[in-house]
Parts: sequence; C-alpha cells; structure tokens
Amino acid sequence: MQTRIFEESHNHFIQLLSGYVGDSLLAIGRTIDLGRGAAGISIQFAEAYPGYRIDALDSTRAMLA
Repeated sequence: MQTRIFEESHNHFIQLLSGYVGDSLLAIGRTIDLGRGAAGISIQFAEAYPGYRIDALDSTRAMLA
C-alpha cells in the first residue's frame, strides 16, 4: 500500500503543474521523475494524466524497495 504522508503537498504540486501547462499538455506522452522517493508525485501524475508513461528513478535502495 502506498503511503500518502505527503499527499496534500503532492496534490498541490499537480494542481500547480496543471495550472501552469493548462491545455498545452498533450493527452498522451512520456515523462520522467528523478529522485522520486516513494513515488507519490509519480502516482498522482499518473492519476491526473492517464495517457502518460512515467519513468520514475531513484538511486536509494530503500526508496526502490
């Protein structure tokens, strides 16, 4: 189960992103999340933009687990 400790701040980030890009973001695409931690933003981005492929990378073994 995904821990949602930072859910509010991640939601805020997605809202800011949506406001910044508006309608200019394509319906499908590919993005990368570097240093993703527990992948909270990656997960919420995927929920907000289901047509996107997300490559999420982290170099910390604990975060990858």
